[in-house]
Amino acid sequence: LALTLSCATSAYEKSVPVRIGQTHPDLDACTSIFAVAGLKNSSLNVRTGPGTRYPRVDSLTNDQRVWACDSARNGSWLAVVYAPLGTELDCGVTSPVSSPRTYQGPCRSGWVRAKWLVGIAG
Repeated sequence: LALTLSCATSAYEKSVPVRIGQTHPDLDACTSIFAVAGLKNSSLNVRTGPGTRYPRVDSLTNDQRVWACDSARNGSWLAVVYAPLGTELDCGVTSPVSSPRTYQGPCRSGWVRAKWLVGIAG
């Protein structure tokens, strides 16, 4: 009798961190502000990377505001930073940063489908 051991592989991709300061050293760390819009009786999944194969880590609702910091897949996914719902927390992305880096807080971050966002500024 032979036993075969197999390692289960995850259907998830490796996380892709949200990076700030990607555009130009004189511009804000995240250059555009968006609002979630068009959701009907649902929420917008926030994921650990740009695609549905990445785990969901949070969700957003209509009218919630986010700062877009980067994009992937021809702009169909945006890396965003956002304050927890109901707070006025300063996320620290509205000023330039000395060099591009992974966002470390104090707010939340992740990747969302761009089709559910409407530009407000930037």
